[in-house]
Amino acid sequence: MAELWVLVSLVATLIAGLTPLIHRKITKDYDWLSYADLINIFPGLIFLLFALDGFAVPAEPAAIMAAAAGILLSAAGAATAMKAAGLMEASERIPLKRLDIIFILIFSYIFLSEQMTQGK
Repeated sequence: MAELWVLVSLVATLIAGLTPLIHRKITKDYDWLSYADLINIFPGLIFLLFALDGFAVPAEPAAIMAAAAGILLSAAGAATAMKAAGLMEASERIPLKRLDIIFILIFSYIFLSEQMTQGK
């Protein structure tokens, strides 16, 4: 019998593969902004349930500014992705979306001073 982690990984991969198709279908036929709001509210509520246990607001202004910037960038990215899902075919959008790995590598080098290695 296969290891449990292999099964869980395969199920996650299958679901991740179906998600862009569902996004494309819904945003093509319905309002993309309402859908983006809906699919981002539920994870936020789940996060709040976990955050209630031992949550502390950071005292440093830099941490608050970083969190605010992250929230704004995440919201802009989610809204842009939903709009793109309605305008582009999924088979074109998903390979383009994978460029985020390259941007993360570059930004982590610039802003976080992480090393660029051959493995990365």
